[in-house]
Order: sequence, then structure tokens, then C-alpha cells
Amino acid sequence: MTQPNNIVYAEVPANFGSDDSTRLVAITGPDAHPFRCTSCSSCYRQTRFAERCCEQASEDLRSGYVRQFSAAFEEKCRQEDERQQQLWEAEHKYECSCGERYREVRHAARCGKCRHYTEVGYCTEVVDILSGEVVWRLSTI
Repeated sequence: MTQPNNIVYAEVPANFGSDDSTRLVAITGPDAHPFRCTSCSSCYRQTRFAERCCEQASEDLRSGYVRQFSAAFEEKCRQEDERQQQLWEAEHKYECSCGERYREVRHAARCGKCRHYTEVGYCTEVVDILSGEVVWRLSTI
């Protein structure tokens, strides 16, 4: 079923175990959720999340392809995610007053979130996470 905005929708069961009711899910476009858990009919943006939902299988609503859950593949993906997280943390070693992490001191010192998340309303210091040392402090004149 195509709507005027050229977004394609698929009809999927409304809820697992309920009556024969259905719902429309966008399978193309910016808010698309084209992958469905075959067990509970929850829809996701990525096939991996649909597979993990009930650890059964996922269906690509665009093509009808069904992919089974694999514990070995999931473990491999978890290890890769953990490795990527460690790389990110090593690169973003500076933390501003509100706790946001940055690659460079100058970016951390100009943190926009500090306006909302600190008592004073601006960044007051930047800490090097690896050494625990304060590398920048707002100078008061």
C-alpha cells in the first residue's frame, strides 16, 4: 500500500495472540521499520533487533525474507559493539562539567549541554578521563 508521500506501508498483525486486527507499518522512508519479529510482530529499523526481540526470527517486510536468530552471530556482534565502544571511549577522553565526552579540550570547554545540566549554566572545567587531571578551568576575573 503506497501513500501520496511515496512511503510504502505493510500490514502486520496488531499484537501477538490477539484477534485478527492489523496495523500499518512504514517500510520505506525516514521513519521506516521494515523488519518484523516473527514471534510478537514488533517492528524495528534493523533486522538484528527484530531477531533479538524474542530470539526467534525476523522478516523483512519489503522482500519477505526470513532470517533466523543465531546466538553465535549475536555474540560476535556483541563483541564488535564492545570493541567499537572501547575505541570511542579512548578517542573521547575529555569530559566537561556536565559529563559529556569530547575528543578535544576546546570542544569540551564550549559544551552546549552545560547550559542545561550544570548549576552555573556553563562549562567550568574539563577533565582528562585517563589521568583524572583538570586540563582546563574557567578563569574568573
